[in-house]
Amino acid sequence: MIEKLHIKNFTCFADNEFEFSDGINVFIGENGTGKTHLLKLLLWNLNYFKNGIQDGADIGTKGVWPLMFTFGVQDINSLKRDINFNFEIALTINGKSSVLGKGDWGDLDFNKGSEVAEKEVPYYILKEAKNKKIIFIPSREILSFFNGFLALYNRREVSFDATYQMLAESLDLPPLRYELAKELGLFDFITELRDILQADVVKENGHFYLKTDTSKIEMNLVAEGCRKIATLIYLILNGELELSKNMVLLIDEPEANLNPKLIGTMAKFLVKMANKGVQIFIATHDYLLSQMLSWNTEYKDKIENPAAVRFFGLAKIEDDGINVEVADSITELKNNPLLESYLDYYRTEEQQFIYK
Repeated sequence: MIEKLHIKNFTCFADNEFEFSDGINVFIGENGTGKTHLLKLLLWNLNYFKNGIQDGADIGTKGVWPLMFTFGVQDINSLKRDINFNFEIALTINGKSSVLGKGDWGDLDFNKGSEVAEKEVPYYILKEAKNKKIIFIPSREILSFFNGFLALYNRREVSFDATYQMLAESLDLPPLRYELAKELGLFDFITELRDILQADVVKENGHFYLKTDTSKIEMNLVAEGCRKIATLIYLILNGELELSKNMVLLIDEPEANLNPKLIGTMAKFLVKMANKGVQIFIATHDYLLSQMLSWNTEYKDKIENPAAVRFFGLAKIEDDGINVEVADSITELKNNPLLESYLDYYRTEEQQFIYK
């Protein structure tokens, strides 16, 4: 599992350390507190070590450009909180730690952009990371503009960061053979998601469709929330979203464009995946989703197969970066902007309309 992430002088983070659950990790906080940055940083860090060579690799330049593309920036220095200092990033996987930005082997000079010296990467961190599979699902769906996207991205300057390219590459793979998918229990696993769509997700000639016995609906005509559900279904059926301990799933705002009735289905799906061994990281603004995930801790004695859940409450500290509060249930967070917002609405209603 990914156990820890330490960040120093990176975007809005001055100096913070995160200790993760092996189940579901939930980042909550107001806009601008770094929730999506954490997901992207985990994605880049894992890919950085996965793409190295076991006996050492010249991944200096292979690390800087992907970092810029992952965050969609033109200058690596724009990722620094304080331009006068380099940033430091330390990742711990299965008890094995790495540090980028300092140390004998990892002293990558990010000031020089692409002119980074070649460095050797320890075998142990490569070994731990190489077995990992990673999927990042951005808040914006991609099925409606999938056709031709990879060709466009690889040849032209476009206003999409690399997370969309990586997701498109995963979606580009065809489904597993029916016999294998059935043997792995994939159809049973996604039953609730397929019931929402009342159709199968298919890809024909580069286009995605919802297909029934009597109709075939182009994905552009499907509600955006349903397209997000369709993305998850297809990634499971083509084996890219693997139901195992080797899988790391990163989702930015899984609730985006979902009707509140579907939030419960999404929460149950995440718990089912965590129970299969998938380590999950999500950034969310949704009170219902957070609360339903929190039930796994608050009522774990009454829930069948509860998942391990950990919440990270992020809050800005004036001129001093981000404060990180950690709890295993959302009710234990002292700084809970989701609950505070709902309470503010109730108080406003009382003061303005009920008791006035």
